[in-house]
Amino acid sequence: MRSLMDREKVILAVCIGTVLFYTTLQMVVRPLQDRTREVSGQIISMERSLKKDRLIIRKATKSASREAYYRDTFRQTGTDEESVSKIISEIEKIATDVDLRISELKPAAMKHQEHFNTFSVRLVFDAPFEKIAAFLEALQGAPYYFSIDELDIVKPMGTNSTELRVSLSLSRLLIPLVQSHARNGMEKKAGQPQ
Repeated sequence: MRSLMDREKVILAVCIGTVLFYTTLQMVVRPLQDRTREVSGQIISMERSLKKDRLIIRKATKSASREAYYRDTFRQTGTDEESVSKIISEIEKIATDVDLRISELKPAAMKHQEHFNTFSVRLVFDAPFEKIAAFLEALQGAPYYFSIDELDIVKPMGTNSTELRVSLSLSRLLIPLVQSHARNGMEKKAGQPQ
């Protein structure tokens, strides 16, 4: 076998280098590129998922704070009698704030539902229309949220006064506190022989 000339050695080296380069490219670089693309796609997918999760968390946080506000606003913290007394005090405070004099204020029948109690109050007063509107607006707004069940406005006969006679029936829903310890104690007492 004859020995290779310098030119043939160079050509052989270039061919071997090209084959090694191609083999390295196919076996190492291309799989790395494919894996990089795959991982980049997964990262983009996870970022989208993370954005959605953050949005859900923000909405849940807002919902939880809104739920806590309404739960605290409509919670019945005392007995039924204490709640009625508090409602009457709130109505008297609103009437004082709008400079209105209530001539008759008395609690009406209370209704116990499964998850809430409805407290009703009847009242009668004389006032000009502007004060009536301010009073009703304050009753229905935050933080009181009274519902107007009945409203009767009449102008007293034979008077030239600007005052109107108002008969009003209001109600308010309150969610009673669940007192599981008290209930458990009552159940134990009821189950014991006497």
